[in-house]
Amino acid sequence: MKVILEPLEYKVEFIDNLMQGKSKVRGVCDTDKLEISLDPQYPQDIIKTTLIHELIHCLLNQGEIAKHRENEISILALGIYSFIKNNKEIVQYLQESGEK
Repeated sequence: MKVILEPLEYKVEFIDNLMQGKSKVRGVCDTDKLEISLDPQYPQDIIKTTLIHELIHCLLNQGEIAKHRENEISILALGIYSFIKNNKEIVQYLQESGEK
């Protein structure tokens, strides 16, 4: 799977028992390699929220925003996931090309 955050494209991979250093993590982004890794051993809602969390890290890195707090990213990820999940009509509208 891939995710495009223009102008970059990230490869998304699923890795069981994902580790960052000595810690087990649900997800991690490597902005140098343009990769996002997710542990598939969690419920789907957690995996999807984690993907959004990692995408926020990628966006902040692209914007050269070095300082950010994990709890703020987590709050944003939960809010964005809730928005996407509960507003299918608006999400569809956002995906339309706008050309009629």
